[in-house]
Amino acid sequence: MTHLGGQSNQVCVDKPNASKCDKCIELKGKCLELESKYEFIKCHNQSLIGDLAKCAKANMALKTNEKEFKTTTETLRKDVSELKKTALNKKLWY
Repeated sequence: MTHLGGQSNQVCVDKPNASKCDKCIELKGKCLELESKYEFIKCHNQSLIGDLAKCAKANMALKTNEKEFKTTTETLRKDVSELKKTALNKKLWY
C-alpha cells in the first residue's frame, strides 16, 4: 500500500523506507508532541493532587478550630448574660 497524497489517512507500509513518507513523519511528530503534553499534564496533575491533599488537611484543621471557636463564643455569651443579670441585680439592691 502506498501513500496516495491528498486527504488520505493511509500511510505506506509496503516500502522499505516507509517510515520516511510525509504522513509517517507528520504522525510521528504529532505522537511525540502528544507524549510531551501527556507527561506535562501528568506531572501537573500529580502536583494538583498534592495541593488538594494539603488543602483538605488545612480545611479539616479550620473546621475543628471553627467548632472550638463557636463553643467558646457561646460560653462567653452565656457568661456575659449572667454578668448582666448579676450587675442588674446589684443595682437593684443599692
